[in-house]
Amino acid sequence: MNKDAIILSFMLAVVLAAGAVFYLFNQQDDSDDHFTPADTGANLTAAEQPQGNVPTRHSNEQLNREFGRKDPLAVQGARVVAEADVTEEEAARIGGQVVNSEGQPIAAAVVALCVDVGSARNISVLGPIKVAAQTDKDGLYVIDGIPTDERYAVRVEAIGYASRIEQCVQLNGGESRKINFQLGNGATLRGLVTDLEGNPIKGATLLVSDMATRSSDPDLDIEKVATTDDNGEFVCTGLNNGSKKVTCTAATFVTKTVLTVMVNAEKEGDPLEFKLRPGGVSFSGRVIDADDE
Repeated sequence: MNKDAIILSFMLAVVLAAGAVFYLFNQQDDSDDHFTPADTGANLTAAEQPQGNVPTRHSNEQLNREFGRKDPLAVQGARVVAEADVTEEEAARIGGQVVNSEGQPIAAAVVALCVDVGSARNISVLGPIKVAAQTDKDGLYVIDGIPTDERYAVRVEAIGYASRIEQCVQLNGGESRKINFQLGNGATLRGLVTDLEGNPIKGATLLVSDMATRSSDPDLDIEKVATTDDNGEFVCTGLNNGSKKVTCTAATFVTKTVLTVMVNAEKEGDPLEFKLRPGGVSFSGRVIDADDE
């Protein structure tokens, strides 16, 4: 083999190796099971679309409090429209059913359509919530009028269950895609909040963030919120397995955060303890202007 042939063979091998590495990188998927829906891809049938009203199992206030939303999320019903001015040919639709681990429908689950602001092929970064539906008594939902010029992630939440996310949802004009979700009970995190002398702190807020969730807004990282009782104890249920960041806040105390708290639905871990030191400044009084006497 002459010198030119050897050089050409070497260059071809380098190109093939680079192509293989690029393919494997773009095929990587997140290993967290809450990023996998129960069923996707098929078209919606009439029987799979909401027929009844949404049960009032949980109010919007309860849902916003449970999932730590600073900006309240208004959920309008089981059938919602993302954008009314998009033509039928340009818009897409998603819908399906949300069930529990035994296959029973979950009523009043929130299905949020988030703009995906990420650029990786198989990994979403949650952006703003475009619209949210709430499943009916049969666990059904439909979101119509979805513009197809953006990629989306669909996040499902229900009180008492672990949330799930379907990533990298790219839709085509006129498409009607079924996306079903199966929610498990999830893991439980317990703990105690006291001052430095061991006295329980009532009403402290625990923000539990999922370290696997990628978002452009820290509020979207919050998986669940819990509050301490009279004994300073808290219980947070419906967590996905994995690493959590837990932040504890209480009036007149310094906020404290614990990183890499591991939870697992198969085995509950040791209670998490927070000892908060006094701090922060509060004011009370009356605001007056120059004309007040």
